[in-house]
Amino acid sequence: MHRFILGFLVLFGSSFATESPMVRVEIVPLVSEVSPGVPFDVAVIFSMKPDWHIYWQNPGEAGLATSFDWTLPDGYRMISKHEPVPNRHVEDGITTFIHENEAIFLFQVLPPAQLLNTDSFQVDIRWLECNEVCRPGSRQFGFQIPLAHESTQNIETWRDLRLKAESHFPMETQAFEGQARPKRNRVELRIPAPMTALGKLVEADFFPFEEMIYDIGSTVLVKSRFRRTSIVIPLAGDRDHDPKRLQGVLIQKYSSSEGLVTIQSIIDTSIH
Repeated sequence: MHRFILGFLVLFGSSFATESPMVRVEIVPLVSEVSPGVPFDVAVIFSMKPDWHIYWQNPGEAGLATSFDWTLPDGYRMISKHEPVPNRHVEDGITTFIHENEAIFLFQVLPPAQLLNTDSFQVDIRWLECNEVCRPGSRQFGFQIPLAHESTQNIETWRDLRLKAESHFPMETQAFEGQARPKRNRVELRIPAPMTALGKLVEADFFPFEEMIYDIGSTVLVKSRFRRTSIVIPLAGDRDHDPKRLQGVLIQKYSSSEGLVTIQSIIDTSIH
Protein backbone atom coordinates (compact mmCIF):
# COMPACT_ATOMS: atom_id res chain seq x y z
CA MET A 1 0.00 0.00 0.00
CA HIS A 2 1.22 3.46 -0.88
CA ARG A 3 1.44 5.85 2.03
CA PHE A 4 0.94 9.60 1.80
CA ILE A 5 2.21 11.57 4.81
CA LEU A 6 1.58 15.26 5.30
CA GLY A 7 3.71 15.75 8.40
CA PHE A 8 2.62 17.29 11.67
CA LEU A 9 0.63 20.48 11.91
CA VAL A 10 -0.48 22.09 15.13
CA LEU A 11 -4.05 22.90 16.13
CA PHE A 12 -5.13 25.13 18.96
CA GLY A 13 -8.79 24.46 19.80
CA SER A 14 -9.59 24.29 16.10
CA SER A 15 -9.58 21.75 13.29
CA PHE A 16 -7.32 20.59 10.51
CA ALA A 17 -8.40 19.16 7.18
CA THR A 18 -6.70 17.58 4.22
CA GLU A 19 -8.08 15.94 1.14
CA SER A 20 -7.46 13.85 -1.91
CA PRO A 21 -9.48 14.71 -5.02
CA MET A 22 -12.27 12.41 -3.80
CA VAL A 23 -12.01 12.22 0.01
CA ARG A 24 -11.61 15.03 2.55
CA VAL A 25 -10.53 14.22 6.12
CA GLU A 26 -10.91 16.65 9.02
CA ILE A 27 -9.88 16.36 12.68
CA VAL A 28 -11.93 18.37 15.19
CA PRO A 29 -11.13 18.23 18.94
CA LEU A 30 -14.42 19.07 20.66
CA VAL A 31 -12.77 20.98 23.53
CA SER A 32 -10.85 24.20 23.95
CA GLU A 33 -8.84 22.86 26.88
CA VAL A 34 -7.89 19.64 28.64
CA SER A 35 -8.95 19.20 32.26
CA PRO A 36 -7.38 16.57 34.57
CA GLY A 37 -9.36 13.32 34.53
CA VAL A 38 -12.20 14.73 32.39
CA PRO A 39 -12.87 12.79 29.15
CA PHE A 40 -13.12 14.71 25.89
CA ASP A 41 -14.09 13.84 22.31
CA VAL A 42 -12.21 14.11 19.04
CA ALA A 43 -14.22 13.91 15.81
CA VAL A 44 -12.75 12.55 12.58
CA ILE A 45 -14.87 13.59 9.60
CA PHE A 46 -14.69 11.93 6.18
CA SER A 47 -16.39 13.77 3.31
CA MET A 48 -16.63 11.78 0.07
CA LYS A 49 -17.39 13.02 -3.42
CA PRO A 50 -20.63 11.63 -4.95
CA ASP A 51 -20.44 7.90 -5.79
CA TRP A 52 -17.22 7.43 -3.80
CA HIS A 53 -17.01 5.48 -0.57
CA ILE A 54 -14.77 4.12 2.19
CA TYR A 55 -15.27 0.97 4.25
CA TRP A 56 -16.74 0.03 7.62
CA GLN A 57 -14.78 -1.90 10.29
CA ASN A 58 -15.89 -5.16 8.59
CA PRO A 59 -15.56 -4.27 4.90
CA GLY A 60 -17.45 -7.36 3.73
CA GLU A 61 -16.41 -9.49 0.76
CA ALA A 62 -13.89 -6.92 -0.50
CA GLY A 63 -12.34 -3.62 0.50
CA LEU A 64 -10.26 -2.53 3.49
CA ALA A 65 -11.43 -1.39 6.91
CA THR A 66 -10.79 2.25 7.78
CA SER A 67 -8.18 2.28 10.57
CA PHE A 68 -6.90 4.75 13.15
CA ASP A 69 -3.56 4.38 14.91
CA TRP A 70 -3.45 6.85 17.81
CA THR A 71 -0.34 7.97 19.68
CA LEU A 72 -1.40 9.66 22.92
CA PRO A 73 0.64 11.59 25.49
CA ASP A 74 1.82 9.76 28.59
CA GLY A 75 -1.04 8.91 30.93
CA TYR A 76 -3.82 9.42 28.36
CA ARG A 77 -6.15 6.55 27.41
CA MET A 78 -8.51 6.00 24.48
CA ILE A 79 -11.72 4.80 26.15
CA SER A 80 -14.18 4.55 23.26
CA LYS A 81 -14.62 4.71 19.50
CA HIS A 82 -17.95 5.25 17.77
CA GLU A 83 -18.48 4.56 14.08
CA PRO A 84 -21.59 5.32 11.99
CA VAL A 85 -23.89 2.54 10.80
CA PRO A 86 -22.70 1.39 7.36
CA ASN A 87 -24.61 0.98 4.13
CA ARG A 88 -24.90 -2.34 2.31
CA HIS A 89 -23.36 -2.10 -1.17
CA VAL A 90 -23.72 -4.79 -3.85
CA GLU A 91 -21.83 -4.60 -7.12
CA ASP A 92 -21.09 -7.44 -9.55
CA GLY A 93 -22.39 -9.91 -6.97
CA ILE A 94 -19.94 -8.71 -4.27
CA THR A 95 -21.39 -7.37 -1.00
CA THR A 96 -19.49 -4.76 0.98
CA PHE A 97 -20.26 -2.51 3.95
CA ILE A 98 -19.44 1.11 3.23
CA HIS A 99 -19.62 4.75 4.26
CA GLU A 100 -20.57 7.28 1.61
CA ASN A 101 -21.15 11.05 1.44
CA GLU A 102 -20.09 11.78 5.03
CA ALA A 103 -18.94 9.66 7.97
CA ILE A 104 -18.19 11.12 11.41
CA PHE A 105 -16.18 8.95 13.82
CA LEU A 106 -16.04 9.99 17.47
CA PHE A 107 -13.19 9.06 19.81
CA GLN A 108 -13.26 9.66 23.56
CA VAL A 109 -9.98 10.28 25.37
CA LEU A 110 -9.38 10.19 29.12
CA PRO A 111 -6.60 12.52 30.40
CA PRO A 112 -4.54 11.64 33.49
CA ALA A 113 -5.11 13.21 36.89
CA GLN A 114 -1.98 15.36 36.46
CA LEU A 115 -1.26 17.22 33.24
CA LEU A 116 1.79 18.75 31.64
CA ASN A 117 1.74 22.30 30.27
CA THR A 118 1.11 21.11 26.73
CA ASP A 119 0.14 17.72 25.31
CA SER A 120 0.57 16.59 21.70
CA PHE A 121 -1.59 14.00 19.97
CA GLN A 122 -1.15 12.22 16.68
CA VAL A 123 -3.21 9.81 14.60
CA ASP A 124 -2.30 7.82 11.50
CA ILE A 125 -5.46 7.20 9.42
CA ARG A 126 -5.68 4.70 6.58
CA TRP A 127 -8.59 3.97 4.29
CA LEU A 128 -9.49 2.66 0.85
CA GLU A 129 -11.51 4.99 -1.37
CA CYS A 130 -13.48 3.38 -4.18
CA ASN A 131 -15.74 4.11 -7.09
CA GLU A 132 -15.09 2.26 -10.34
CA VAL A 133 -11.49 2.02 -9.17
CA CYS A 134 -10.01 1.83 -5.68
CA ARG A 135 -6.97 3.54 -4.24
CA PRO A 136 -5.46 3.63 -0.77
CA GLY A 137 -5.35 6.79 1.29
CA SER A 138 -3.25 7.58 4.33
CA ARG A 139 -2.96 10.73 6.40
CA GLN A 140 -1.09 11.53 9.58
CA PHE A 141 -2.27 14.37 11.79
CA GLY A 142 -0.59 15.93 14.80
CA PHE A 143 -2.28 18.47 17.06
CA GLN A 144 -2.21 20.07 20.49
CA ILE A 145 -4.99 21.09 22.85
CA PRO A 146 -3.73 23.90 25.10
CA LEU A 147 -4.23 24.01 28.86
CA ALA A 148 -5.97 27.37 28.84
CA HIS A 149 -8.96 29.05 30.45
CA GLU A 150 -12.30 27.75 29.26
CA SER A 151 -13.60 29.31 26.07
CA THR A 152 -17.21 29.26 24.88
CA GLN A 153 -16.33 30.36 21.36
CA ASN A 154 -16.96 26.96 19.70
CA ILE A 155 -19.18 25.20 22.25
CA GLU A 156 -22.37 25.47 20.16
CA THR A 157 -20.60 24.26 17.01
CA TRP A 158 -19.08 21.31 18.88
CA ARG A 159 -22.44 20.41 20.40
CA ASP A 160 -24.13 20.41 16.98
CA LEU A 161 -21.34 18.28 15.50
CA ARG A 162 -21.58 15.76 18.35
CA LEU A 163 -25.37 15.51 17.99
CA LYS A 164 -25.03 15.04 14.22
CA ALA A 165 -22.49 12.26 14.73
CA GLU A 166 -24.54 10.52 17.42
CA SER A 167 -27.63 10.46 15.18
CA HIS A 168 -25.80 7.93 12.97
CA PHE A 169 -24.40 5.71 15.74
CA PRO A 170 -26.08 2.44 16.73
CA MET A 171 -27.09 2.20 20.38
CA GLU A 172 -25.92 -0.61 22.64
CA THR A 173 -28.68 -2.88 23.90
CA GLN A 174 -29.05 -5.98 26.04
CA ALA A 175 -32.64 -6.59 24.98
CA PHE A 176 -31.67 -9.60 22.85
CA GLU A 177 -29.66 -11.50 25.46
CA GLY A 178 -30.69 -15.15 25.34
CA GLN A 179 -32.79 -14.67 22.18
CA ALA A 180 -30.35 -16.08 19.56
CA ARG A 181 -30.80 -19.72 18.53
CA PRO A 182 -28.41 -21.72 16.29
CA LYS A 183 -29.78 -23.62 13.30
CA ARG A 184 -27.90 -25.68 10.75
CA ASN A 185 -27.19 -22.86 8.32
CA ARG A 186 -28.47 -19.79 10.12
CA VAL A 187 -28.97 -17.96 13.39
CA GLU A 188 -32.50 -17.03 14.41
CA LEU A 189 -32.89 -14.00 16.65
CA ARG A 190 -36.22 -13.73 18.44
CA ILE A 191 -37.74 -10.30 18.90
CA PRO A 192 -38.36 -9.66 22.62
CA ALA A 193 -41.98 -9.02 23.54
CA PRO A 194 -41.47 -5.37 24.61
CA MET A 195 -40.19 -4.52 21.13
CA THR A 196 -43.33 -5.80 19.41
CA ALA A 197 -45.12 -2.77 20.87
CA LEU A 198 -43.26 -0.69 18.31
CA GLY A 199 -45.39 -2.19 15.55
CA LYS A 200 -44.91 -4.89 12.92
CA LEU A 201 -41.32 -5.74 12.02
CA VAL A 202 -41.22 -5.43 8.23
CA GLU A 203 -37.49 -5.38 7.46
CA ALA A 204 -34.16 -6.15 9.12
CA ASP A 205 -30.48 -6.20 8.30
CA PHE A 206 -27.37 -7.32 10.15
CA PHE A 207 -23.77 -6.09 9.85
CA PRO A 208 -21.52 -8.60 11.66
CA PHE A 209 -18.33 -7.54 13.40
CA GLU A 210 -16.75 -10.91 12.64
CA GLU A 211 -15.69 -11.64 9.06
CA MET A 212 -16.10 -14.85 7.05
CA ILE A 213 -18.77 -16.35 9.33
CA TYR A 214 -22.06 -15.02 7.96
CA ASP A 215 -23.36 -15.21 4.41
CA ILE A 216 -23.55 -11.47 3.94
CA GLY A 217 -24.51 -11.85 0.29
CA SER A 218 -27.82 -13.46 1.25
CA THR A 219 -30.85 -11.57 2.49
CA VAL A 220 -31.59 -11.23 6.20
CA LEU A 221 -35.22 -12.35 6.57
CA VAL A 222 -38.07 -11.60 8.96
CA LYS A 223 -40.08 -14.68 9.96
CA SER A 224 -43.39 -14.54 11.84
CA ARG A 225 -45.04 -17.68 13.19
CA PHE A 226 -47.50 -18.32 16.01
CA ARG A 227 -47.31 -14.67 17.13
CA ARG A 228 -43.54 -14.93 17.40
CA THR A 229 -41.25 -12.89 15.17
CA SER A 230 -37.63 -13.77 14.45
CA ILE A 231 -34.83 -12.34 12.34
CA VAL A 232 -33.12 -15.03 10.25
CA ILE A 233 -29.40 -14.40 9.70
CA PRO A 234 -27.74 -16.79 7.21
CA LEU A 235 -24.36 -18.39 7.97
CA ALA A 236 -21.62 -18.87 5.39
CA GLY A 237 -21.43 -22.41 4.03
CA ASP A 238 -17.62 -22.40 4.07
CA ARG A 239 -17.24 -20.89 7.54
CA ASP A 240 -14.35 -22.10 9.71
CA HIS A 241 -16.50 -22.39 12.84
CA ASP A 242 -19.95 -21.71 14.21
CA PRO A 243 -20.27 -18.44 16.12
CA LYS A 244 -20.77 -18.62 19.89
CA ARG A 245 -22.01 -15.05 20.11
CA LEU A 246 -24.01 -12.84 17.78
CA GLN A 247 -22.04 -9.59 17.54
CA GLY A 248 -22.70 -6.73 15.18
CA VAL A 249 -25.07 -3.93 14.22
CA LEU A 250 -28.73 -4.87 13.88
CA ILE A 251 -31.16 -2.73 11.87
CA GLN A 252 -34.89 -3.14 12.51
CA LYS A 253 -37.70 -1.35 10.71
CA TYR A 254 -41.15 -1.39 12.27
CA SER A 255 -44.40 -0.31 10.63
CA SER A 256 -46.50 1.63 13.11
CA SER A 257 -49.46 4.00 13.11
CA GLU A 258 -46.95 6.86 13.14
CA GLY A 259 -45.05 5.55 10.12
CA LEU A 260 -41.82 3.60 9.75
CA VAL A 261 -39.68 3.37 12.91
CA THR A 262 -36.03 2.42 12.46
CA ILE A 263 -33.98 0.99 15.36
CA GLN A 264 -30.18 0.72 15.01
CA SER A 265 -28.57 -1.39 17.74
CA ILE A 266 -25.23 -2.89 18.70
CA ILE A 267 -25.89 -6.43 19.86
CA ASP A 268 -23.56 -8.86 21.63
CA THR A 269 -25.50 -11.89 22.77
CA SER A 270 -24.77 -15.57 23.28
CA ILE A 271 -26.07 -18.11 20.76
CA HIS A 272 -27.61 -21.19 22.41
